Amino acid sequence: MSIATVPFSPSQFTPTQWDTAEDKARFANHAVRFIESGFNPNLFHSWFYRRLSNCFGHIAHYNQAGFYGEWFADDARRLEWLRYVAAGGAYTIGDQPVPVGDPACTYADVEVALMNWVLQACLTSQYGRRVSQATECWERAELARLKTKYPEAT
Repeated sequence: MSIATVPFSPSQFTPTQWDTAEDKARFANHAVRFIESGFNPNLFHSWFYRRLSNCFGHIAHYNQAGFYGEWFADDARRLEWLRYVAAGGAYTIGDQPVPVGDPACTYADVEVALMNWVLQACLTSQYGRRVSQATECWERAELARLKTKYPEAT
């Protein structure tokens, strides 16, 4: 993602008492960069972790490594996180995401923008296919191993 193609601009966000609209756009665009990189751990900076761990209703993890391990260590976990974000994080009523908080005090507007971006980019479908393909590959290898180990069972 180049500067010319960032999906979010400061004009889309409401500044808070603590952060500018530019800060919010920087975070949102970094989230896109992080996701598009395949969740590259080198892009999981401490400033990014601190903000992300306070978005989408995440609960505290022990530390940055624990958060990364819980949500981004492999494609299956990444898929779960993308589904979580696409569903609105922890805040839903039925099947409908509910933005929580006043954008003048929280990153609720950024959460909605990222949720919509994840949905429009069809990321849950993309990662769903990856996970399905990896699972099938592993299962076929395990089947071949078991057929070799137990030839009388085939």
